[in-house]
Amino acid sequence: MKVVIIGTGPTAITVAKELRRLGYREKIVMLSKESFPPYSPPLMLDYLKSKGESKLVFWKGIKPFNSLDIDCLFNSPALLVDTKSQLVFTPNKELHYDYLVIATGAELWSPVRCDIKDNDLPYYDFKSLASVNNLIKHIKSGIKSAVIIGGGFIGLEVAISLNEMGINVLLVEKEPQLLPQMLSRVTSKFVKDSLISQGIKLYLSSKAKSITKDGPDYKLILEDGGSIKADVFIAATGISPNVSFLKDSNIKINSGILVDEFLKTNIPNIYAGGDVVETPDLISKKVYPHATFREAIKHGNIIASNILGYNLVNYGDVKINSLYHFGLPLVSGGVQVNELEPDDEIVFSKDGIYKHILLKDKKVIRFEFWGDIKGCGLIANYMEQKRDFDNILYSRLK
Repeated sequence: MKVVIIGTGPTAITVAKELRRLGYREKIVMLSKESFPPYSPPLMLDYLKSKGESKLVFWKGIKPFNSLDIDCLFNSPALLVDTKSQLVFTPNKELHYDYLVIATGAELWSPVRCDIKDNDLPYYDFKSLASVNNLIKHIKSGIKSAVIIGGGFIGLEVAISLNEMGINVLLVEKEPQLLPQMLSRVTSKFVKDSLISQGIKLYLSSKAKSITKDGPDYKLILEDGGSIKADVFIAATGISPNVSFLKDSNIKINSGILVDEFLKTNIPNIYAGGDVVETPDLISKKVYPHATFREAIKHGNIIASNILGYNLVNYGDVKINSLYHFGLPLVSGGVQVNELEPDDEIVFSKDGIYKHILLKDKKVIRFEFWGDIKGCGLIANYMEQKRDFDNILYSRLK
């Protein structure tokens, strides 16, 4: 039995490692479109701040495939999957599989147009280590200013990191607040005030349109006709599951790959997980890509077990995000704003500490902690276990 894994991200490497841990000793082949060892997306900011010196980003080591007895084909993106013949086609060869795991992650989705033809265009993202390496080269050349496009968690993390490196940072967000999908306006204002106090400039309710070049200078053009000049521009505008190579494969796809509770696609011997799939939200039951590192690891463990016949169930995914490690005492989790209507809320607010908890039928559906993250692990457990909010939890959060 041969297992082929498309991708080398968190889900992919977890599948391979868990298969070996569970005793599978037959052939595993992994396909990577990049030339790097498996790297951790959450650690790319540490890699950036170290200007490429930190190797912690390679969270499984520089040569993890040797110890796992895995063949990894670098610079070998999947071009086509033939589900009838059970073949994956790459630029250099075709591979037969008995089980296929699709863990290709997501790629940047950006509404910003770049009409100029310039090989040195200073426009980067945080969806690949190659892009981050190119940004690092630019930083080493002595840049002074950067524009971040997008006010979600990634955008804020990049803004904080570059600001700490002494670069003048301006962040552009099309909505009137930061983190619009995950925070109420009250919590978002705490984040906004903190960023401003650090010297980060904010353009809210400002939609980026295109990047142009005026002589030697690059500019971001806004929808309202304004423009912002900077040395580099970084897109953090959202993601799109990487599924284009599956167009003619008969695998069911919406925006991402559709999977059942076992993370199996509509093709019995093909599994998928991580940012490339759509899964039901544990709380709202709505189906969409959850795209968090935590869920990607969980998917990898489930897929490996199910290939070997354990029939583990993915009951649903939950988004939990934190900026604590970037100097902002913020943790949020649960459904997105306006995804599910609450019937009650609890607020703790005192001396710069703000905790906002939304309930439905006495169950936690979303929480936002600012200033003091004590109790966030406990409330996350209550939320995931669907336990009623009780006096024990209340007393721990006060």
